Amino acid sequence: MKGALAINTLFKLLDRLESVVMDGIPIPLMPYSLINQEKLILLLDKIQASVPEAVQEADQVLDRRDEIVQDAQREAQQILMEAKRQADLMLSESELMKAVHMEAERVRQQVMAELGAARNKTIEETDALRLEANNEARAIRENADQYAELVFKTVLGQLGEFQNLGQNAQKQLKQIRTAMMQNQNPASTIRSGEAPLQAPPSKGLKQDKKRKTGFGIKRTSTLPPDMLSEAAASSSSSDALSV
Repeated sequence: MKGALAINTLFKLLDRLESVVMDGIPIPLMPYSLINQEKLILLLDKIQASVPEAVQEADQVLDRRDEIVQDAQREAQQILMEAKRQADLMLSESELMKAVHMEAERVRQQVMAELGAARNKTIEETDALRLEANNEARAIRENADQYAELVFKTVLGQLGEFQNLGQNAQKQLKQIRTAMMQNQNPASTIRSGEAPLQAPPSKGLKQDKKRKTGFGIKRTSTLPPDMLSEAAASSSSSDALSV
């Protein structure tokens, strides 16, 4: 700053010196001029006084040239290093963000895959449970149908047996009634030379023995004991069917 001021002062003094020379009175027919000697000497003294300072400043600038260049180079190097550091930092942050995004994407893909696998597994298990439930329901329904059919056939068979038993009982009762009526009215059974119906002597019972028939009437009978027992059983079965 000081050297620049000294150089500026020197330039101003040189300008004033030029003005003094130009203001001189020219001599006709001669390449000379009359100049104010006092002003010229004063300006020369000032120029002489300012030149060493300017030269000194210039020498100092020249001496510090390498230092200034080195300072400029160091500053430029620092600027470059700082720029590189900032670039590396930005690159590192960019790489970090890229790595974070990649990791997040990987985690997302993994979660989606796990969710898909869990969903597929749930669907498979649900289908398996539904199939098992359907099979069990079908088996229960088939067993129920078979059991119902078996029960129905059993009931039909029992009804058929009961029907046959009732028919047999009715037939036996009819025979018993006919025999009893014949025993009570022997004369009514005589037809055109036929003898009254009598039980064989070897199989008959005592005429004075009274028995209870299926109709609740105590009468004497000449029927064999096995026929009377069978008739009583048939009467009981018929009563059970009528109930």
